[in-house]
Amino acid sequence: MARGTLILLSLSIFCYLSVASTDLNEHKPSNFIETSCKNTTYPKRCEETLASYTTSIKKINPLELVQTALLVSLDDAKSTMKDIYKLGRTQGLEKKEYAAIKICIDQMYDSLDSLKKSQNEINQIGEYGRSSSNNKIKEESYSHVSNVQTWMSTVLTDVYTCIDGFAAGKMKNSVQACTVDYIQDSSNALALVNELASNYY
Repeated sequence: MARGTLILLSLSIFCYLSVASTDLNEHKPSNFIETSCKNTTYPKRCEETLASYTTSIKKINPLELVQTALLVSLDDAKSTMKDIYKLGRTQGLEKKEYAAIKICIDQMYDSLDSLKKSQNEINQIGEYGRSSSNNKIKEESYSHVSNVQTWMSTVLTDVYTCIDGFAAGKMKNSVQACTVDYIQDSSNALALVNELASNYY
């Protein structure tokens, strides 16, 4: 009888530890990022770019994840701007190409401005709107998230406008190569914002 009780107790402990281990794994930042990225436009890219931020994303926090995604896009924007400026100094540019570069740079500045506005809006959200008992806080939080959705859509529109200003050819291909990371990361950031809006606000 005692032996049977001991075996049963051992099985119970084993089952408890297995469930606890599974629960902890599900709540790891890395698993949280993987799950969140599944619904983005470029899920693999999403996982790769956010994976290096698992130590800074200390909680299973969708708001913090969006803030991080916007930081990634900001880094992309700065890098893209530098690359496009370099293209503008290419020897032997045709007048149309030079004019397109100037327009592209203006569009990229607009895109960067919209991205910074997105960051400003998301950083003003102090708590999940749905978790607050204060209706005013809920409304303000929803307004901030809605504004981020608008600004991030504008970010992408500005980049595509930049690309569309070039005729098909080598220069357009170069600009597309410069902007691909920025487009993908910003698309993913927008998807995460949309998910945040639908699940928490």
